[in-house]
Amino acid sequence: MWTYFRSDDVEFGIPDSVPGTQLKPHLHDVVQVMLITKGSRQVTLGTATVCVEASCALIIPAGVVHVAREGAWTGFNAYLEPDRLSNTVARLLRIESLPSWIVAGDEACLGQHCDSLLDLISDAIPIWEDRSIEPFSFVAADTSTWPASREGQIRRYRREAGISPYAHMKATQLNQARRRIAHGESIASVAADLGFTDQAHLGRQFKASFGTSPGRYANS
Repeated sequence: MWTYFRSDDVEFGIPDSVPGTQLKPHLHDVVQVMLITKGSRQVTLGTATVCVEASCALIIPAGVVHVAREGAWTGFNAYLEPDRLSNTVARLLRIESLPSWIVAGDEACLGQHCDSLLDLISDAIPIWEDRSIEPFSFVAADTSTWPASREGQIRRYRREAGISPYAHMKATQLNQARRRIAHGESIASVAADLGFTDQAHLGRQFKASFGTSPGRYANS
């Protein structure tokens, strides 16, 4: 399970313990900063995979589908509006020395150091960068060379986006649900507006992607 909390215009996510179940591929319309204090995580962004080790931070651009393979690690995620980070290309950064408030990793510490986190990221050492990793859009893609068959198009879509067309659509809907719930909309109305069968259906999908229930997230 994950615990989320918001401080000003930054949201943080902290695992309650080492997650036992891998989350489904998902996306955000904000920039995610994944910072590891101990252990490591293998993270796939679209079709690229990187290893995020201790004292490293991974920058995941808004709209990029990603999934992490869980293991023994500690750390947290920070979610920032794109205008808070001037360079939001996919990057892996190494931080020379982790300050005590990051190592502590609790809500009180992180909530008081949002600006310090941004300074830390700006001063970190880039060790990997891929400017080609960006949100996939079928509408914007050059489909002139794509297969004519539906099955071939789905395979090509999966190669380009790292996820099937249907799963991409659901991931987008879940991201919309997350933002609307964070802004105080009722879970029932969000589920109905976004085409989920019912509130329970949204709850199952939400937990599989974000590691917490919509109700717990709303109360964070």
